[in-house]
Amino acid sequence: MATIRGCLAASVLFRNSVKKSCVKYQVVRTVYGRKQSDERADMIRELFKRKQEAGPEKKAHRGTYLDWNYKSELFAFSKRIGETFMNGSLERAFTQRSYVLQQEATQKDLGLDDPDRVLEDNRSLAEKGEELSRDFVARYLRTALPCLPEENIQSIRDHLLKPESVANIISNIGADELILTSEFPTEIQTRVSTFYALIGAIEESSGQERGALFVRDFIIASLSGQDINALIMPENKFETLREIFLREGKEPPEPRLISHVGINTIIPSYRVGIYSEKKHIGTGDGESVKDALDNASLSVLWKMWGVPDAVFQFPYQLDVGQVLSNNQTNVPGSEWTREKISCR
Repeated sequence: MATIRGCLAASVLFRNSVKKSCVKYQVVRTVYGRKQSDERADMIRELFKRKQEAGPEKKAHRGTYLDWNYKSELFAFSKRIGETFMNGSLERAFTQRSYVLQQEATQKDLGLDDPDRVLEDNRSLAEKGEELSRDFVARYLRTALPCLPEENIQSIRDHLLKPESVANIISNIGADELILTSEFPTEIQTRVSTFYALIGAIEESSGQERGALFVRDFIIASLSGQDINALIMPENKFETLREIFLREGKEPPEPRLISHVGINTIIPSYRVGIYSEKKHIGTGDGESVKDALDNASLSVLWKMWGVPDAVFQFPYQLDVGQVLSNNQTNVPGSEWTREKISCR
């Protein structure tokens, strides 16, 4: 267009000759541009076709890239989580047994029977870290929920320490690609043992309290947003409540239907109240009388066990030293009575 506007501005004497050359240039440029565009489109289509035939691209470990510096990555990771490690303890925490065996086989093939550097795997650190994690999580839950039966404490701990949950933590903190192992992508159990080894390395370098603080900030904090009630739900709600009252020597709880609405509609609603010794102790709603009774029984049990009404009420910032000094276990459910506990 700029060429055509320049042609129109030419003098009268050269208008005819310039106009002819401009038209010729415009035609040649258009034809050449269309030809180039068609060739580029054909090339893109062919590349896409070959990519589809080759299948999905195989994932490669970050360590295969030329700009990978493992020492720098370890240093950045330690600063990212705010921990200081003794010489070599962090690298040892990320070194799996399979990687050590792989390196030994490689050195043997190269004729290096007596290498200068002997690699250590993370098995001892993983054992130490797992022991600290299981012990501290149980102590923390007992401190936060002192009225909860011991069986429920164990249920919450087992949920927090599920292999899938622990493996997600190690991936979320950006440590998955730092693991030295012969496998790729890394398996769940490999990530789990690495996470425990990392805790063991922190304990070895900075002490038990620092390792417990790491467990609190990453494992206990993962309970946020989860429904604690679903983890400790008794199978027979009303019968569990009734057994507690009988052990306490009180009159067994008595359910009563308080009200109901919409019983002839698609979604009816029933309200059941629970009474003991002529006192109202709990209320529950449901789409059936059984559901309402279960909810009423749970409302009473949650009050007795000191379960928070909402997830955000769970204490996530308890003092680590206070938790480690708590050596008491909660009362088992088969022996649980309000006289045997002292809830805050």
